[in-house]
Amino acid sequence: MDPLDIVLHVGLPKTGTSAIQRTFAAHSRSRAAADPIAYYPKAGQNNYEAHFNLAMELHMPNRFDPALGSWADVADEIVRSDARRVLISSELFRDHFAKAVARKIGKLLPQARTRPAVYFRPQWEYLESGYLQIVRFGRTDRSLEEFVAQKEDQLSNYERIAKSWQAAFGEKQVAALPYDRTVRENGIVSSFARAMWGRDDNLDNEKRVNERTGLLAINAVFRVRDLCREALGDGDFILPAKTVSFITQSFRNDPRDPTDFTLISDDLRQRLFERSLARNEWLAKTFDTANWSAFLEAPVSTRPYMTRDDVPLSAQDLERCEAFAAEEIARQTRAA
Repeated sequence: MDPLDIVLHVGLPKTGTSAIQRTFAAHSRSRAAADPIAYYPKAGQNNYEAHFNLAMELHMPNRFDPALGSWADVADEIVRSDARRVLISSELFRDHFAKAVARKIGKLLPQARTRPAVYFRPQWEYLESGYLQIVRFGRTDRSLEEFVAQKEDQLSNYERIAKSWQAAFGEKQVAALPYDRTVRENGIVSSFARAMWGRDDNLDNEKRVNERTGLLAINAVFRVRDLCREALGDGDFILPAKTVSFITQSFRNDPRDPTDFTLISDDLRQRLFERSLARNEWLAKTFDTANWSAFLEAPVSTRPYMTRDDVPLSAQDLERCEAFAAEEIARQTRAA
């Protein structure tokens, strides 16, 4: 019998993780392939088919839900399945508790070989994407420059992240992979499957790209948030995700709302490239079977540089924002 081979997919966020999770969850459920590429345990998944609950068990016990399944449940499920190739995936498996993950798997499945897999995105792209993720929900008033100054080393020190997983599982077991334009065009699912198992047959090679939120919609979210803060007397109030979704959808396909833009200036992009180059050269040398050219060549953006000030809300937009705010204020008041 072949040894148990576990691929531990640890992100990073914004590198096609959801597509990988959706595809392998469906692949594992359907058993469409006579010889499935990898078994994807049901235990430990949340509603988005990521194994978030396993990460919660290790470092966020107050958010851990036993009903969704624990590491022990995953181990039992793997044993019952007789699978020899297994995928566990969550972008919440952060590098600072890599050793805790290794200890848990080693205790419950001592016979397994575990191979952590992590996708990296060029730092200037990754930081902008992370900033957009919080800005579109109105969760920060910081500029992109301020966000980068605070988060750059924490989020984009890829050498530190890779070495943390190497220290926990062994240098030769870790797969660091580039998430670049070629991977996006060819499909992240197929790229991942070929890299980890050398095959991608019977998989739905999802190439879906998440729709970007436009600057007009982002400005509307901030306006609604500020109206709610004033009315509720809560300067820290954050809009619920569902409300943000309603606002964003109301501006979707508005011809005034640009989605093909960049918030990162050429100067900041170049500075990030220069500060990241030595670490990226280490990546290319250490994980030399992958093509890291997108990380080693000076970046050029094809998108126009814009700021929120370039897309002001009209009088009609402001009226719509007032209506959204009135509904949210009423909901919050009823819930109080």
